[in-house]
Order: sequence, then C-alpha cells, then structure tokens
Amino acid sequence: MGRPKRHDREETLRRAVEYFWRNGFAGSSVRELGKALDLHPGSMYASFGSKESLYLEALEHYASQARLQYNACFTGKENFFTSLHCYLTLLAQPGSTPCTCMLTKTLSSAGGGKDEVVECAERLVANFRKVIVSTIAEAVERGELNDSVCAEELAELIQTLIIGLRSYSDSRPEKVSLERTVSNIVKMVESYTQNV
Repeated sequence: MGRPKRHDREETLRRAVEYFWRNGFAGSSVRELGKALDLHPGSMYASFGSKESLYLEALEHYASQARLQYNACFTGKENFFTSLHCYLTLLAQPGSTPCTCMLTKTLSSAGGGKDEVVECAERLVANFRKVIVSTIAEAVERGELNDSVCAEELAELIQTLIIGLRSYSDSRPEKVSLERTVSNIVKMVESYTQNV
C-alpha cells in the first residue's frame, strides 16, 4: 500500500469551502468530495476525522477569510461609509464561487434541525455581527455616526443587507446594477444612522 498523498491543508480547506459551498453538507458524497480535494478517502479521514469535521473546519476557514476581507476594508479607513462601500463592492465582485454566504446557506438548508454544523454556523454568524458592532462603536466614538445609534441594531441591519446583496449578486445582474445597489445600500445605512 502506497503512502498517503501529502496535502497543503490551507489549499485543501479552500477547495473544501468551494465544494461544500456548491453542494452543501448533505449533498456531498465522500467519494466526490475526495475527488474535489484530490485526496483519497483514507487520507481525508486521517487528516480531518470525518466529513462533518471537515465541513466544520471549512466553515471556520470561510469565516476567517470573510473577516480578513472585512478588516482589509475597514482597517485604516477614515470614513465608516467609505469603508462599508469598499466592503460591499468587494462582496459583489463576480468570482469563481457563488456569492451567497456559506454560513447562511448552511443555516437555510438545515431544515430547522439543530446539530453541530448548525450551531457552528450560528456561532460564526453571531461572531461576525460582533465584529460589525465593534466597527460601528468605533465610528460612533470617532464622531462619524450619531451617538444615539444602537450598534447592535445597526449591525443586524447591515448583516441582513449583506446577505441580500450576496444573494442578489448570484443572479448575475449587470455590473452597473450591482454598483447602483451597493451605493443605495450605503445611502440607506447612512440615512438610517441620521434618523435614529
């Protein structure tokens, strides 16, 4: 018996995110997953333990990459709304994978059941909302946002708008339509913060 093929864990997780993103957890066979990752099932189990463990690690990897994108747009930016526009524009870019959030896709396909995968996705969504809350609180502190803004409520609104934008992006609208939508979302958030 030959030695198991060595793999780059980061690249394997990137491929796992892409595969699970397209197929979901339930729609992923171990054989097809192994092909997508270029791993024999034995190597996959040796590295990750189970399909569920791999999915959980892929969710964590996805959330980590999403936070890096968010931080790249908000770190060092002078204006909250400029940063928000930057981030939404980045999310709406056409890419090789679907735009729909993997976390919300996981939750919507769960059918109301509760298991470790659902709990992980819920936790990661809540953690990302905390990151947005923190950014809003900093903007309030800098005087960019009205101090009567409730950071938690605004973060919920922004997170909802992000989910909607990502789903809309999957419908492959024209670039000008996406740009207009991003600008309108930012205007909506700005209007909300001025009228609370």
